[in-house]
Amino acid sequence: MKPFTPSLIVTLVTADRLVDSDYADWAKLDSQQESPANPFLHPAWVIAWFQHYVEPANRWIALVRQARSDTLVGLVPFHLQNVRVGPATLARRLMPVGAGVGPNPYEIPGLLTAPGMARDVCRAVVTRTMASDADWCELAITPEQGWFEPEWTYGSDQPVTFGDHQRPRACVVLPLAATWEATKTGLKRNLKESLRRSQNRLARDGREVTVVHRQGTAVDRNSVCRFLDLHRLRSNNQQATVQHNDAYSDPRSRSLVLSVIPELATQGRASIFELILDGSLVASQLALHAGGCSYVHSSGFQPESWALGPVTYLHAELVKAAIDRGDTVVNFSPGPNVSKLRWSEQLWVSNEFAYGSGPKSLGARYSAYQAISAVRSSASAIKFAGGSSRFRRRQILAEAETVAVDHPTPSRTVDKTGEPVAALRVS
Repeated sequence: MKPFTPSLIVTLVTADRLVDSDYADWAKLDSQQESPANPFLHPAWVIAWFQHYVEPANRWIALVRQARSDTLVGLVPFHLQNVRVGPATLARRLMPVGAGVGPNPYEIPGLLTAPGMARDVCRAVVTRTMASDADWCELAITPEQGWFEPEWTYGSDQPVTFGDHQRPRACVVLPLAATWEATKTGLKRNLKESLRRSQNRLARDGREVTVVHRQGTAVDRNSVCRFLDLHRLRSNNQQATVQHNDAYSDPRSRSLVLSVIPELATQGRASIFELILDGSLVASQLALHAGGCSYVHSSGFQPESWALGPVTYLHAELVKAAIDRGDTVVNFSPGPNVSKLRWSEQLWVSNEFAYGSGPKSLGARYSAYQAISAVRSSASAIKFAGGSSRFRRRQILAEAETVAVDHPTPSRTVDKTGEPVAALRVS
Protein backbone atom coordinates (compact mmCIF):
# COMPACT_ATOMS: atom_id res chain seq x y z
CA MET A 1 0.00 0.00 0.00
CA LYS A 2 1.34 3.45 -0.94
CA PRO A 3 1.83 5.89 1.93
CA PHE A 4 -0.77 8.67 2.17
CA THR A 5 0.38 11.91 0.58
CA PRO A 6 -1.66 15.04 1.43
CA SER A 7 -2.80 17.07 -1.56
CA LEU A 8 -2.13 20.34 0.26
CA ILE A 9 0.98 21.26 2.27
CA VAL A 10 0.63 23.99 4.90
CA THR A 11 3.78 25.77 6.02
CA LEU A 12 3.56 28.08 9.03
CA VAL A 13 6.43 30.57 8.93
CA THR A 14 7.31 33.92 10.43
CA ALA A 15 6.92 36.79 7.98
CA ASP A 16 10.65 37.54 7.94
CA ARG A 17 11.24 34.16 6.26
CA LEU A 18 9.19 35.01 3.18
CA VAL A 19 11.22 35.40 -0.02
CA ASP A 20 10.50 37.31 -3.22
CA SER A 21 8.83 34.33 -4.88
CA ASP A 22 6.48 33.98 -1.89
CA TYR A 23 5.45 37.61 -2.22
CA ALA A 24 4.91 37.20 -5.96
CA ASP A 25 2.71 34.15 -5.37
CA TRP A 26 0.85 36.03 -2.63
CA ALA A 27 0.12 38.98 -4.92
CA LYS A 28 -1.09 36.63 -7.65
CA LEU A 29 -3.41 34.82 -5.23
CA ASP A 30 -4.74 38.15 -3.98
CA SER A 31 -5.53 39.23 -7.54
CA GLN A 32 -7.71 36.11 -7.97
CA GLN A 33 -10.22 37.24 -5.36
CA GLU A 34 -13.78 37.40 -6.58
CA SER A 35 -16.10 40.29 -5.77
CA PRO A 36 -16.71 41.37 -3.09
CA ALA A 37 -12.98 41.05 -2.48
CA ASN A 38 -11.21 41.84 0.78
CA PRO A 39 -8.80 44.74 0.05
CA PHE A 40 -6.88 44.20 3.29
CA LEU A 41 -5.29 40.91 2.21
CA HIS A 42 -2.82 42.58 -0.14
CA PRO A 43 0.79 41.93 0.98
CA ALA A 44 1.46 45.64 1.49
CA TRP A 45 -1.42 45.96 3.98
CA VAL A 46 -0.44 42.89 5.99
CA ILE A 47 3.27 43.63 6.23
CA ALA A 48 2.70 47.28 7.13
CA TRP A 49 0.20 46.22 9.80
CA PHE A 50 2.72 43.75 11.22
CA GLN A 51 5.36 46.46 11.42
CA HIS A 52 3.08 48.77 13.38
CA TYR A 53 1.36 46.39 15.78
CA VAL A 54 3.22 43.11 16.27
CA GLU A 55 6.68 42.07 17.39
CA PRO A 56 8.64 40.22 14.64
CA ALA A 57 8.60 36.87 16.45
CA ASN A 58 4.78 36.93 16.57
CA ARG A 59 4.17 37.62 12.85
CA TRP A 60 3.05 34.38 11.21
CA ILE A 61 1.95 33.43 7.71
CA ALA A 62 0.28 30.13 6.79
CA LEU A 63 1.19 29.23 3.20
CA VAL A 64 -0.95 26.52 1.58
CA ARG A 65 0.54 24.91 -1.52
CA GLN A 66 -0.51 22.04 -3.74
CA ALA A 67 1.76 19.10 -3.05
CA ARG A 68 2.38 18.19 -6.69
CA SER A 69 2.70 21.58 -8.36
CA ASP A 70 3.85 23.73 -5.40
CA THR A 71 1.22 26.28 -6.48
CA LEU A 72 0.11 28.64 -3.72
CA VAL A 73 -3.64 28.09 -3.25
CA GLY A 74 -4.16 29.61 0.19
CA LEU A 75 -2.64 32.10 2.59
CA VAL A 76 -3.59 33.25 6.07
CA PRO A 77 -1.79 36.07 7.94
CA PHE A 78 -1.78 35.48 11.72
CA HIS A 79 -0.26 37.00 14.81
CA LEU A 80 0.38 35.33 18.15
CA GLN A 81 -0.93 36.87 21.39
CA ASN A 82 -0.69 36.11 25.08
CA VAL A 83 -4.04 36.41 26.86
CA ARG A 84 -3.60 37.33 30.52
CA VAL A 85 -5.68 37.63 33.67
CA GLY A 86 -3.75 40.05 35.83
CA PRO A 87 -0.10 38.91 35.82
CA ALA A 88 -0.95 35.33 34.84
CA THR A 89 -0.97 34.11 31.24
CA LEU A 90 -4.28 32.42 30.54
CA ALA A 91 -3.52 31.25 27.01
CA ARG A 92 -1.71 31.91 23.76
CA ARG A 93 -3.95 32.46 20.76
CA LEU A 94 -3.19 32.69 17.06
CA MET A 95 -5.24 35.59 15.69
CA PRO A 96 -5.99 36.77 12.15
CA VAL A 97 -4.21 39.97 11.21
CA GLY A 98 -6.31 43.04 12.00
CA ALA A 99 -8.04 41.49 15.02
CA GLY A 100 -7.28 41.73 18.70
CA VAL A 101 -5.37 45.03 18.94
CA GLY A 102 -8.11 47.62 19.37
CA PRO A 103 -8.78 50.45 16.93
CA ASN A 104 -6.80 50.22 13.73
CA PRO A 105 -7.36 50.86 10.00
CA TYR A 106 -7.23 47.15 9.06
CA GLU A 107 -10.98 46.51 9.16
CA ILE A 108 -11.62 43.00 7.77
CA PRO A 109 -9.47 40.02 8.84
CA GLY A 110 -9.53 37.12 6.43
CA LEU A 111 -7.74 34.53 4.34
CA LEU A 112 -6.97 34.05 0.67
CA THR A 113 -7.96 30.95 -1.27
CA ALA A 114 -7.71 30.03 -4.92
CA PRO A 115 -11.07 29.72 -6.74
CA GLY A 116 -12.82 26.49 -5.79
CA MET A 117 -10.28 25.67 -3.06
CA ALA A 118 -11.78 27.42 -0.02
CA ARG A 119 -13.06 24.37 1.85
CA ASP A 120 -9.88 22.36 1.32
CA VAL A 121 -7.67 25.29 2.29
CA CYS A 122 -9.64 26.04 5.47
CA ARG A 123 -9.52 22.41 6.54
CA ALA A 124 -5.77 22.19 5.91
CA VAL A 125 -5.11 25.44 7.81
CA VAL A 126 -7.17 24.29 10.79
CA THR A 127 -5.34 20.97 10.93
CA ARG A 128 -1.91 22.63 10.77
CA THR A 129 -2.58 25.45 13.22
CA MET A 130 -4.13 23.11 15.78
CA ALA A 131 -0.72 21.44 15.90
CA SER A 132 1.03 24.77 16.62
CA ASP A 133 2.08 26.10 20.02
CA ALA A 134 -1.07 28.21 20.35
CA ASP A 135 -3.74 27.11 22.82
CA TRP A 136 -6.43 28.15 20.38
CA CYS A 137 -6.62 29.79 16.98
CA GLU A 138 -9.10 32.06 15.26
CA LEU A 139 -10.07 32.18 11.61
CA ALA A 140 -12.29 34.56 9.60
CA ILE A 141 -14.29 32.93 6.80
CA THR A 142 -16.35 34.80 4.19
CA PRO A 143 -19.74 33.66 2.88
CA GLU A 144 -18.09 32.58 -0.37
CA GLN A 145 -15.57 30.47 1.56
CA GLY A 146 -18.23 28.61 3.51
CA TRP A 147 -18.40 27.78 7.21
CA PHE A 148 -16.28 26.19 9.90
CA GLU A 149 -16.88 22.43 9.97
CA PRO A 150 -16.52 20.67 13.36
CA GLU A 151 -15.09 17.62 11.63
CA TRP A 152 -11.94 19.59 10.86
CA THR A 153 -10.95 19.28 14.54
CA TYR A 154 -11.62 15.56 14.91
CA GLY A 155 -8.08 14.43 14.15
CA SER A 156 -6.70 15.62 17.48
CA ASP A 157 -5.85 13.09 20.21
CA GLN A 158 -6.11 15.71 22.97
CA PRO A 159 -8.75 15.42 25.75
CA VAL A 160 -10.35 18.73 24.75
CA THR A 161 -11.14 19.76 21.18
CA PHE A 162 -13.49 22.57 20.22
CA GLY A 163 -14.71 24.80 17.41
CA ASP A 164 -16.73 27.88 18.30
CA HIS A 165 -18.47 30.58 16.26
CA GLN A 166 -17.28 33.79 17.91
CA ARG A 167 -18.74 36.71 16.01
CA PRO A 168 -20.06 37.91 12.66
CA ARG A 169 -18.56 40.96 10.96
CA ALA A 170 -21.28 42.46 8.77
CA CYS A 171 -20.66 44.93 5.96
CA VAL A 172 -23.25 46.87 3.98
CA VAL A 173 -22.71 46.23 0.25
CA LEU A 174 -24.26 47.93 -2.74
CA PRO A 175 -24.52 45.87 -5.95
CA LEU A 176 -23.77 48.04 -8.96
CA ALA A 177 -25.58 48.25 -12.27
CA ALA A 178 -23.74 49.02 -15.49
CA THR A 179 -24.34 52.78 -15.22
CA TRP A 180 -24.83 55.36 -12.49
CA GLU A 181 -28.32 56.15 -13.71
CA ALA A 182 -29.33 52.49 -13.58
CA THR A 183 -27.78 52.13 -10.12
CA LYS A 184 -29.45 55.31 -8.92
CA THR A 185 -32.85 54.02 -10.04
CA GLY A 186 -32.61 51.23 -7.50
CA LEU A 187 -31.60 53.45 -4.57
CA LYS A 188 -33.96 54.28 -1.72
CA ARG A 189 -36.07 57.41 -1.91
CA ASN A 190 -34.54 58.94 1.22
CA LEU A 191 -31.03 58.53 -0.20
CA LYS A 192 -32.05 60.10 -3.49
CA GLU A 193 -33.44 63.00 -1.48
CA SER A 194 -30.19 63.31 0.46
CA LEU A 195 -28.19 63.37 -2.77
CA ARG A 196 -30.50 65.98 -4.26
CA ARG A 197 -30.33 68.06 -1.08
CA SER A 198 -26.54 67.97 -1.03
CA GLN A 199 -26.34 69.01 -4.68
CA ASN A 200 -28.79 71.86 -4.12
CA ARG A 201 -27.04 73.15 -1.04
CA LEU A 202 -23.68 73.12 -2.79
CA ALA A 203 -25.23 75.00 -5.69
CA ARG A 204 -26.77 77.62 -3.36
CA ASP A 205 -23.48 77.94 -1.50
CA GLY A 206 -22.17 79.78 -4.55
CA ARG A 207 -18.62 78.48 -4.49
CA GLU A 208 -17.19 76.53 -7.41
CA VAL A 209 -17.51 72.81 -6.74
CA THR A 210 -14.65 70.53 -7.79
CA VAL A 211 -14.18 66.86 -7.04
CA VAL A 212 -10.64 65.54 -7.42
CA HIS A 213 -10.16 61.78 -7.56
CA ARG A 214 -6.53 61.24 -6.58
CA GLN A 215 -5.07 58.02 -7.94
CA GLY A 216 -1.63 56.52 -8.43
CA THR A 217 1.25 58.82 -7.57
CA ALA A 218 -1.21 61.67 -6.92
CA VAL A 219 -1.91 59.92 -3.61
CA ASP A 220 1.21 61.04 -1.80
CA ARG A 221 2.06 61.65 1.83
CA ASN A 222 0.70 65.21 1.67
CA SER A 223 -2.72 64.11 0.41
CA VAL A 224 -2.93 61.44 3.10
CA CYS A 225 -1.98 64.04 5.73
CA ARG A 226 -4.78 66.29 4.49
CA PHE A 227 -7.20 63.39 4.72
CA LEU A 228 -6.09 62.61 8.29
CA ASP A 229 -6.42 66.25 9.34
CA LEU A 230 -9.97 66.42 7.96
CA HIS A 231 -10.84 63.15 9.67
CA ARG A 232 -9.69 64.59 12.98
CA LEU A 233 -11.77 67.73 12.37
CA ARG A 234 -14.80 65.56 11.64
CA SER A 235 -14.47 63.99 15.09
CA ASN A 236 -14.77 67.51 16.57
CA ASN A 237 -18.00 68.26 14.71
CA GLN A 238 -20.71 69.12 17.25
CA GLN A 239 -23.57 69.57 14.78
CA ALA A 240 -24.18 65.93 13.86
CA THR A 241 -26.57 63.76 15.88
CA VAL A 242 -24.08 60.90 15.92
CA GLN A 243 -20.50 61.85 16.62
CA HIS A 244 -17.46 60.00 15.31
CA ASN A 245 -14.23 59.35 17.14
CA ASP A 246 -10.87 60.04 15.55
CA ALA A 247 -9.95 56.57 14.28
CA TYR A 248 -6.34 57.71 13.88
CA SER A 249 -5.74 59.13 17.35
CA ASP A 250 -3.36 56.22 17.99
CA PRO A 251 -0.03 57.26 16.41
CA ARG A 252 0.39 53.73 15.04
CA SER A 253 -2.82 54.01 13.03
CA ARG A 254 -1.79 57.36 11.59
CA SER A 255 1.68 56.06 10.74
CA LEU A 256 0.22 52.94 9.13
CA VAL A 257 -1.98 54.77 6.62
CA LEU A 258 0.74 57.32 5.89
CA SER A 259 3.07 54.50 4.90
CA VAL A 260 0.74 52.04 3.17
CA ILE A 261 -1.86 54.14 1.32
CA PRO A 262 0.58 55.79 -1.14
CA GLU A 263 2.13 52.38 -1.84
CA LEU A 264 -1.28 50.82 -2.47
CA ALA A 265 -2.30 53.72 -4.68
CA THR A 266 0.61 53.13 -7.05
CA GLN A 267 -0.81 49.62 -7.58
CA GLY A 268 -4.36 50.83 -8.12
CA ARG A 269 -5.46 49.55 -4.71
CA ALA A 270 -6.25 52.88 -3.01
CA SER A 271 -7.45 56.34 -3.97
CA ILE A 272 -8.71 59.53 -2.31
CA PHE A 273 -11.72 61.64 -3.27
CA GLU A 274 -11.49 65.33 -2.40
CA LEU A 275 -14.28 67.92 -2.39
CA ILE A 276 -12.94 71.39 -3.12
CA LEU A 277 -14.95 74.63 -2.89
CA ASP A 278 -13.39 77.69 -4.55
CA GLY A 279 -9.98 76.08 -4.27
CA SER A 280 -10.32 75.14 -0.60
CA LEU A 281 -10.39 71.48 0.45
CA VAL A 282 -13.45 70.81 2.62
CA ALA A 283 -13.85 67.01 2.58
CA SER A 284 -11.89 63.84 1.81
CA GLN A 285 -12.85 60.18 1.42
CA LEU A 286 -10.42 57.25 1.41
CA ALA A 287 -11.30 54.35 -0.91
CA LEU A 288 -9.72 50.92 -1.36
CA HIS A 289 -10.00 48.71 -4.44
CA ALA A 290 -9.75 44.95 -5.01
CA GLY A 291 -11.29 42.29 -7.20
CA GLY A 292 -14.32 44.08 -8.66
CA CYS A 293 -15.03 45.89 -5.39
CA SER A 294 -14.50 49.44 -4.17
CA TYR A 295 -14.35 49.82 -0.41
CA VAL A 296 -15.52 52.90 1.50
CA HIS A 297 -12.96 53.45 4.25
CA SER A 298 -12.91 56.55 6.47
CA SER A 299 -13.63 60.18 5.65
CA GLY A 300 -13.20 63.68 7.00
CA PHE A 301 -14.54 67.18 6.49
CA GLN A 302 -14.45 70.74 7.76
CA PRO A 303 -17.15 71.01 10.46
CA GLU A 304 -18.55 74.19 8.90
CA SER A 305 -19.31 72.26 5.71
CA TRP A 306 -21.38 69.58 7.48
CA ALA A 307 -24.73 71.07 6.42
CA LEU A 308 -23.70 70.70 2.77
CA GLY A 309 -23.64 66.91 3.06
CA PRO A 310 -20.03 66.54 1.87
CA VAL A 311 -19.63 62.86 2.81
CA THR A 312 -22.83 61.80 1.04
CA TYR A 313 -21.71 63.79 -2.00
CA LEU A 314 -18.30 62.07 -2.06
CA HIS A 315 -19.87 58.64 -1.53
CA ALA A 316 -21.89 59.20 -4.69
CA GLU A 317 -18.72 60.17 -6.54
CA LEU A 318 -17.05 57.01 -5.25
CA VAL A 319 -19.94 54.86 -6.47
CA LYS A 320 -19.82 56.53 -9.91
CA ALA A 321 -16.07 55.91 -10.13
CA ALA A 322 -16.55 52.27 -9.09
CA ILE A 323 -19.03 51.79 -11.93
CA ASP A 324 -16.56 53.35 -14.35
CA ARG A 325 -13.88 50.94 -13.05
CA GLY A 326 -16.15 48.01 -13.89
CA ASP A 327 -16.68 47.07 -10.25
CA THR A 328 -19.76 45.05 -9.36
CA VAL A 329 -19.99 45.97 -5.66
CA VAL A 330 -19.27 48.85 -3.28
CA ASN A 331 -18.53 47.76 0.28
CA PHE A 332 -19.47 50.40 2.86
CA SER A 333 -17.31 48.70 5.54
CA PRO A 334 -18.27 46.79 8.72
CA GLY A 335 -20.93 48.04 11.08
CA PRO A 336 -24.38 48.52 9.51
CA ASN A 337 -25.92 51.83 10.59
CA VAL A 338 -28.53 54.26 9.34
CA SER A 339 -26.10 56.13 7.13
CA LYS A 340 -24.86 53.00 5.36
CA LEU A 341 -28.23 51.28 5.18
CA ARG A 342 -29.59 54.22 3.20
CA TRP A 343 -27.43 52.96 0.35
CA SER A 344 -28.37 49.30 0.61
CA GLU A 345 -29.85 46.76 2.99
CA GLN A 346 -27.78 43.93 1.55
CA LEU A 347 -25.21 42.56 3.97
CA TRP A 348 -22.00 40.68 3.37
CA VAL A 349 -21.08 38.85 6.57
CA SER A 350 -17.70 37.40 7.43
CA ASN A 351 -17.78 34.94 10.33
CA GLU A 352 -15.01 34.43 12.84
CA PHE A 353 -14.38 31.11 14.58
CA ALA A 354 -12.17 29.91 17.38
CA TYR A 355 -10.85 26.36 17.54
CA GLY A 356 -8.26 24.43 19.45
CA SER A 357 -7.22 21.26 21.22
CA GLY A 358 -5.33 20.56 24.39
CA PRO A 359 -5.53 19.32 27.98
CA LYS A 360 -8.71 19.46 30.04
CA SER A 361 -7.69 22.84 31.44
CA LEU A 362 -8.08 24.38 27.98
CA GLY A 363 -11.85 24.02 28.12
CA ALA A 364 -11.98 25.88 31.44
CA ARG A 365 -9.64 28.61 30.25
CA TYR A 366 -11.50 29.23 27.01
CA SER A 367 -14.86 29.17 28.83
CA ALA A 368 -13.57 31.73 31.34
CA TYR A 369 -12.41 33.96 28.52
CA GLN A 370 -15.80 33.76 26.80
CA ALA A 371 -17.74 34.30 30.05
CA ILE A 372 -15.84 37.46 30.94
CA SER A 373 -16.27 38.70 27.38
CA ALA A 374 -20.03 38.14 27.56
CA VAL A 375 -20.39 40.00 30.87
CA ARG A 376 -18.47 43.01 29.66
CA SER A 377 -20.34 43.01 26.36
CA SER A 378 -23.73 42.98 28.11
CA ALA A 379 -22.73 45.78 30.46
CA SER A 380 -21.59 47.99 27.62
CA ALA A 381 -24.70 47.21 25.57
CA ILE A 382 -26.88 48.35 28.48
CA LYS A 383 -24.80 51.49 28.84
CA PHE A 384 -25.18 52.16 25.12
CA ALA A 385 -28.97 51.68 25.21
CA GLY A 386 -29.34 54.23 27.97
CA GLY A 387 -27.01 56.80 26.47
CA SER A 388 -27.83 60.13 24.87
CA SER A 389 -27.98 60.26 21.08
CA ARG A 390 -25.23 62.86 21.20
CA PHE A 391 -23.01 60.65 23.34
CA ARG A 392 -19.97 59.19 21.71
CA ARG A 393 -21.76 55.93 20.92
CA ARG A 394 -18.93 54.42 18.97
CA GLN A 395 -16.70 54.76 21.99
CA ILE A 396 -19.31 53.07 24.19
CA LEU A 397 -19.67 50.22 21.71
CA ALA A 398 -15.91 49.94 21.63
CA GLU A 399 -15.86 49.04 25.31
CA ALA A 400 -18.06 46.08 24.43
CA GLU A 401 -15.95 44.89 21.54
CA THR A 402 -12.33 44.59 22.58
CA VAL A 403 -9.89 43.11 24.99
CA ALA A 404 -7.29 45.30 26.63
CA VAL A 405 -3.97 45.08 24.84
CA ASP A 406 -0.42 45.39 26.14
CA HIS A 407 1.23 47.84 23.76
CA PRO A 408 3.81 50.60 24.09
CA THR A 409 0.93 52.98 23.29
CA PRO A 410 -2.24 51.44 24.77
CA SER A 411 -5.40 51.66 22.69
CA ARG A 412 -8.40 53.28 24.37
CA THR A 413 -11.24 52.27 22.05
CA VAL A 414 -11.88 49.92 19.18
CA ASP A 415 -13.02 50.26 15.63
CA LYS A 416 -16.35 49.16 14.24
CA THR A 417 -15.22 45.65 13.45
CA GLY A 418 -16.33 43.91 16.65
CA GLU A 419 -13.54 42.56 18.82
CA PRO A 420 -14.75 40.58 21.88
CA VAL A 421 -14.66 42.12 25.34
CA ALA A 422 -12.83 40.52 28.22
CA ALA A 423 -11.23 41.56 31.47
CA LEU A 424 -8.14 39.99 30.00
CA ARG A 425 -5.02 41.39 28.47
CA VAL A 426 -3.24 40.25 25.36
CA SER A 427 0.28 40.89 24.20
